[in-house]
Amino acid sequence: MKIKCVQSEALFIVGYEMSAASPVGFGSLVLAAYRDRDLVHVGSVGTGSRQAEAIRLRKMLIAEIELGAWSSDGKLRHPSYKGLARTPG
Repeated sequence: MKIKCVQSEALFIVGYEMSAASPVGFGSLVLAAYRDRDLVHVGSVGTGSRQAEAIRLRKMLIAEIELGAWSSDGKLRHPSYKGLARTPG
């Protein structure tokens, strides 16, 4: 039996790369997380999102990302976009 273990994190969207396939979409989201008091780049995600969310994403800063693990240098491994993170208020 194979069991897949995944984690989920709320990460800051600090940028995006344009999509070559869609003028309103994006190729991938550039992500960051706080490490102590510093906001540091942790990788990017280019899978799991839908084009319908592209405009909303440009106005938001936090995304829910599912990941396989964190690498030893603090980067995402096997990330997948799951949606916008719910924030209080």
